[in-house]
Amino acid sequence: MEIRFVSISSDNSYTILGVLINLVNLGELIPSHRL
Repeated sequence: MEIRFVSISSDNSYTILGVLINLVNLGELIPSHRL
């Protein structure tokens, strides 16, 4: 059962990382830093 909890927590962290990566990709696509 502990392994399931670990897999769930790691899955949540992976989802958060994916969202952060998507935000970074959007930031790179939008040339807002040039302003």
